[in-house]
Amino acid sequence: MVIHFLLSQASTGLSVWVKPVLPKGSVAVAFLYVREDGGPFLAKYKLTDLGLNSTSGYSIQEVFQSKTLGNYKPQQTFSCHVNPTGVYLIKATPLGDSDVTMDRQMLMWEKIKRRHDKFQKKKYKFGHIKHKSHLQGFTKNSKQ
Repeated sequence: MVIHFLLSQASTGLSVWVKPVLPKGSVAVAFLYVREDGGPFLAKYKLTDLGLNSTSGYSIQEVFQSKTLGNYKPQQTFSCHVNPTGVYLIKATPLGDSDVTMDRQMLMWEKIKRRHDKFQKKKYKFGHIKHKSHLQGFTKNSKQ
């Protein structure tokens, strides 16, 4: 079973994708910055907000350059700069024997995913559009 979820900050253009990877208890985290203007965006998240809660902590590596960024405890904040239209990809691997079972971690990810889905439903609720048929005939290239 593959689980991934998204945390997004619509106002900033940053979205965060988290997915379990091997070895057991590890996750890949992608910070995606979709804005085209301005400079790099400073992304800051507590590891617990990303679903990482092993009390022994995590070793975090930047994936593209295979650079070790250090060891972090779940209460600590991880921060990185993401360039416009760029991606910053990390892998968090539990230190020592992971005291977090995959089942417990998946339950937490499901809870965060439900919270995100609830947010997305509120974000895209349009009271003035009652049915999809109101949008028929409007395409990107329509000349009306």
